[in-house]
Amino acid sequence: MWTCSQLKTNAKSTLKNYYWWAFLVCLVAGLLGGGGGGGGTNSGGGASAPAGTGEIFSEDASTAELIGYLVVMVALVILVFLIALAVGFAISAFLGNVVMCGKCRFFMRARLGKVDFSNLFWSFSGGRYMKTVVPLFKVTLYTFLWSLLFVIPGIIKSYEYIMVPYIIAENPNIPTERAFEISKQTMNGEKFNRWVLELSFIGWYLLSVFTFGIGILFLNPYLEATRAEFYEYAREKALASGIARPDELIGFEDTIVEERVISTGEQY
Repeated sequence: MWTCSQLKTNAKSTLKNYYWWAFLVCLVAGLLGGGGGGGGTNSGGGASAPAGTGEIFSEDASTAELIGYLVVMVALVILVFLIALAVGFAISAFLGNVVMCGKCRFFMRARLGKVDFSNLFWSFSGGRYMKTVVPLFKVTLYTFLWSLLFVIPGIIKSYEYIMVPYIIAENPNIPTERAFEISKQTMNGEKFNRWVLELSFIGWYLLSVFTFGIGILFLNPYLEATRAEFYEYAREKALASGIARPDELIGFEDTIVEERVISTGEQY
């Protein structure tokens, strides 16, 4: 059984050898991930009132005209929201998630002493792009849909799917359903502990407030390295308990197994 202090100690031990590379990877990944809602808050904010608005709200305006105007405005707001949502999903699916997967691979390989910035873009080449896009889009979509049920189910599901990006970063040839199944079974009994691990960084987050959020940039490598340590524990649990097979979780070396699967298109 792991402890927060154990994972953090391991993370700090390895991070000291590649901190600034990790800092750069987290910075670039954050920029390419879109940063959440990213810059759409001012859309249309400076637009002038439509011609005739004053007339609509004049004393002579009929109730029907006012209702019609309000219906049009509400419809426009809903349309803008749906467009923004669709654009956000597209950016997340085709760029942000793919970069995130590369970030996971970077930190897992860095644990082995193999520090290579190009791992951040690993999923964009070698026929791995769509194999990354599809499962991680499903993670985003399912989490969003579950979040519509009073948020809490979405949080629970996000922890249930938390291993999927790492699994895909380890073996992009694994079927999507198996990646979800392995993550779900492995995280059974681990979700609360993983939440506590995230919560253990709250002091660092509070300190970053005094640096106007800049401190988060320097915290991210430590946070990601600790998450990588958790995944290493989780994958060992999955393999030891028979949840996953060695030909599914093949490791983060450039192994012969991975090359054989990619070259022959062998399916599990």
